[in-house]
Amino acid sequence: FVSNGSCMVAKKCADTACRGEDVTRIDRALAHIPLGGSNPPPSPSPTPAPAAREYSVNSNLTIPDNSSAGVSSKVRANEAALGRKVRIRVDITHPYIGDLMVSVISPDGKETILHSRTGGSADNIRGIYGADLQAKGDLGVLSKIASAGDWSLKVSDRAKRDTGRLNNFAIRFE
Repeated sequence: FVSNGSCMVAKKCADTACRGEDVTRIDRALAHIPLGGSNPPPSPSPTPAPAAREYSVNSNLTIPDNSSAGVSSKVRANEAALGRKVRIRVDITHPYIGDLMVSVISPDGKETILHSRTGGSADNIRGIYGADLQAKGDLGVLSKIASAGDWSLKVSDRAKRDTGRLNNFAIRFE
């Protein structure tokens, strides 16, 4: 396998360029191997995936005009994202989203850019990064966060004349 963005995909080679692959599924053979008794061991039960969890906060913060410091809001997640998809739901009111920089900061301090001054004069950013909104940075790195704690959303307006509001945001583990 080779990395393709945040995914691992099968490596494709010309017929003579790669040796091929080796795969052994022990779960298929295990039931036929005697372990000292006459009954084969029971098949393992699949581990259920954890239920999706969302942690949200109503921020209601004014985004200062032409300020790289911007505003930041925190939400506490009492579990780690480890191995789960991370989605970020945002509700930002602003009359010119081309002015905005939006990023999420994980409990271990990793910052991922969600929006980077695109969209021109379009109004508002409302939706879910990783679902209906495309993040500028790689959300896949957030699924490796192994600690619970505070997640922050930072929003800054990098141009003069317009102000807006960070209404709310949420972190969702799927």
